[in-house]
Amino acid sequence: MAGDLKWQRGGAGVALVALALSAQAHAQQAEEQATDSLRVSVGATYADGRYGQTARTEIVTVPVSVKYTRSRFSVKVTTAYVHLRGPGTLLDGTGSGASGSGGSSGSGSGVASEPEIETEPGDDSSGGGNGSGGGTGSGSGEGEGEGGGTGSGTGTGTGTGTGGPVVPLSRRNRGGLGDTTVTLAYSLPLGDHFTFEPRSRVKLPTASSRKGIGTGKVDVTLAADLVGTFGGTTLYASARRRFLGRTARFPVHDGWGFGAGASHALGPVLTLGADYDWLQSATPGRGPISEGTVWVSARLSRQLRLQAYGGTGFSSRSADTIGGLTLVWRP
Repeated sequence: MAGDLKWQRGGAGVALVALALSAQAHAQQAEEQATDSLRVSVGATYADGRYGQTARTEIVTVPVSVKYTRSRFSVKVTTAYVHLRGPGTLLDGTGSGASGSGGSSGSGSGVASEPEIETEPGDDSSGGGNGSGGGTGSGSGEGEGEGGGTGSGTGTGTGTGTGGPVVPLSRRNRGGLGDTTVTLAYSLPLGDHFTFEPRSRVKLPTASSRKGIGTGKVDVTLAADLVGTFGGTTLYASARRRFLGRTARFPVHDGWGFGAGASHALGPVLTLGADYDWLQSATPGRGPISEGTVWVSARLSRQLRLQAYGGTGFSSRSADTIGGLTLVWRP
């Protein structure tokens, strides 16, 4: 009888301990799900190239973004000041783009930049012609992890004419507010090492189409990353589909983009990474954009992190030089 009473007391104690542990686990999970975080980043990006044309186009952007995360959901708003030198017109005048970034991998430093080359009719002895511009857009990745890289999102194309030669528009220096983007994302854990991160990005046409900083049309990009974390090493692969706003001036076509990258934390301060991005041209018959970057991210304090990156293109439609800095603040 005493033995039975002792066993019952012991069983009750075990049950109470298990119940307490379960309650603690649920409380921790609820606290984690309710955790809010804010991230503000500002940067400067430079991209330069001929993009398959004779004249060079230089793009300088100063993007600013604010990202709010609650549990597994996040929303990010990005805009930028943009300055162009050359005949190019940006299809995505934000200075930071849609994808190919690896989400929480902290990579994505400014890949897939390409300006639209608008054209106008020339005059010859047979009379003037009518030129029309076609183009492609791009979206480079902006890292969502500790790295927080940024890049330029642009587009390209050429015009065709009849009755006379077609020449690039003689735009040179101009600048102003770029397009604004809103990105919604969700992080879904897949086991201990992998995370699936779908995203949707909407480009709002706040840039001046008259100045050639934007197209004046809304674009939508649907993307997803598969991110793998193994200790201090992070790998990712990314895919996206762009749905571009069309006009007679920009008769673009929707297309696919793919990216991949890796990063490795050398310690609590420094992280090194590399990204590659491939983007299908939005102009039929034109080659893709193919670019890569390497980057280093340094923790300056508990709240500040600085990232520097540089890269180049591997096709005639890509930038020759890419470089920039991003400062990330977490309050």
